[in-house]
Amino acid sequence: LDPMAAAQQLVAEFDEREQDILERVLTDGIRPTATLEELGAKHGVTRERIRQLEKPVAQKFSQLVADERFEMVKFHAERIRQRCGAGAPVGLAPSEVIPRDDETIVDELFAHLAGPYRVSDGWIYLQAFGDTPFKVVSQAFANTADGFLATLDAMLDDLEAKGFNPITAMMLIEDCEAVRVLSDNVTSWRKYEDKVGGVLQDAGRPLNLEEIAERLGVPDKQRSVGNHLAAASYAHRVGLRRWALREWGLAEYRSLVEHMVERLEFGPCDLDTLATSLAENFGLSPNSVNMYAQMHPLFVLEDGEVRLRGSHEPYQPDTELRESDGCFVVDKAWAYRTLVDRDLLRGSGRTIPEAFALHVGLRPGGKI
Repeated sequence: LDPMAAAQQLVAEFDEREQDILERVLTDGIRPTATLEELGAKHGVTRERIRQLEKPVAQKFSQLVADERFEMVKFHAERIRQRCGAGAPVGLAPSEVIPRDDETIVDELFAHLAGPYRVSDGWIYLQAFGDTPFKVVSQAFANTADGFLATLDAMLDDLEAKGFNPITAMMLIEDCEAVRVLSDNVTSWRKYEDKVGGVLQDAGRPLNLEEIAERLGVPDKQRSVGNHLAAASYAHRVGLRRWALREWGLAEYRSLVEHMVERLEFGPCDLDTLATSLAENFGLSPNSVNMYAQMHPLFVLEDGEVRLRGSHEPYQPDTELRESDGCFVVDKAWAYRTLVDRDLLRGSGRTIPEAFALHVGLRPGGKI
């Protein structure tokens, strides 16, 4: 009744050449073995002859496994399948399916019958899952994802349906570098978009750059995160440094001045009320709103109320044109000199001296 002894007796039914060929059949995906050329040279035949013999050797093996003399071998393989399931870390797998450095192929025989299994990336798993066990994780994510996330429970259910037990399924997800567990959710961890989108969706609320970078595990890469988000179509800025998924439908933040103008186009507003509203909607500092209301040429602050400067109210800059940096008279006309650098060439805006702007006919808030 010893299954290991029974397996050795089954292998003994094959002659030396057949055992060498059987080893190729049983070790496929488990460990390296002799090539067709090497076996042909050993037994004095061509590699093609060895290849032709693989099929009848495999058929003979199947017939012997079905023989009642080796019923214990088949029964033990079924027990191994129950213990190992669809896969397990090599360190936790039944010892009978992990190849040992000995002269027998009994371990490989049980790995073949119970699965057939493959060994790769520290796991033993069903060969049907491909050349890496992590493909099945990526497939489970694709099957269960909603947006950037799949719930951890849904992925575990998907893997359990494929034959993994709950513990090894969780271990497989954690070992897979293509995904990352975020609290009770899982996100793809391949592209930057998947990572950032998953972090935002998992949070369920706008996050600032510091929070996003921290959750990505790159706290020193806030600038890179910000550059990515600035060019992203799936997210937008909803505050000075806060970002949200576009699908949430939150108001997009443009600039403090633009939002102040937008609110004041309907008429004057109490400064405290305006500051509170912008702080609630975009997380802006009330002090910043107060400062812009007092100092920006677009606005006029009177008795605690702020309004837009009217067309009949010319703005008088503090610095005259002849004292403004970068302003010169060229051929009896005022000119402004600025450095044309990479930022300017790619379309970044640049402020100009107030006196020069007024000289060329621009009112506060205008652009050229």
